[in-house]
Amino acid sequence: MKWKNRAYGEESPYIPLGPFKLRLPFIHYRFEWPDYVQGLLMCAVDLAAIPLLIELLGMPFEAALAVVMLNGLFYLTHHLLGDPVIPGWITPAIPLIMVYVSQFPEDERVHALIAFQLTLGLFSVFLGVTGLASKVVNLVPSAIKAGVIMGAGIAAVISIFQVGGRFESFPWTISIAVGIAFYLIFSRHFQVLKQKNKVW
Repeated sequence: MKWKNRAYGEESPYIPLGPFKLRLPFIHYRFEWPDYVQGLLMCAVDLAAIPLLIELLGMPFEAALAVVMLNGLFYLTHHLLGDPVIPGWITPAIPLIMVYVSQFPEDERVHALIAFQLTLGLFSVFLGVTGLASKVVNLVPSAIKAGVIMGAGIAAVISIFQVGGRFESFPWTISIAVGIAFYLIFSRHFQVLKQKNKVW
């Protein structure tokens, strides 16, 4: 069954694959411009990890690019198997991971990061299989969740605008990007454009 045959409100068609529901693009769901634009933006976010991999782990550019591309491909497996994906969910942990990895000698940092990621993956699988994930999320107070997310945002801003930060290397690019972001998020003019025209 293709997406064109799906009645409004029905579940999207899929191929049964054990506990998963495999959905292929252009067959089980159609092309959507909002999804495409979000995908482009998420590619940019992934590429932003390349300087961190080069600086912290001492990777060559080609290896860092390969790691980022592999990460992006793994993100695609989430929605293909019917699992909602939230790119960037681990972004607040980046400052903590940077501090953790920087404690090791440079030639051991990659191993430390791999060990951390494997441990986190096994822990996540354990929480998912046992059903404890929702309980853990509910046990953490909302104030702490908000503090972690705000702290990650503040740490990101500081790393850009501090003395010797990336703003000194790319002042025009960062200024234009920040201006566009503020316009899209806070501008009443853009809100009016969205209501008048579906393109926005």
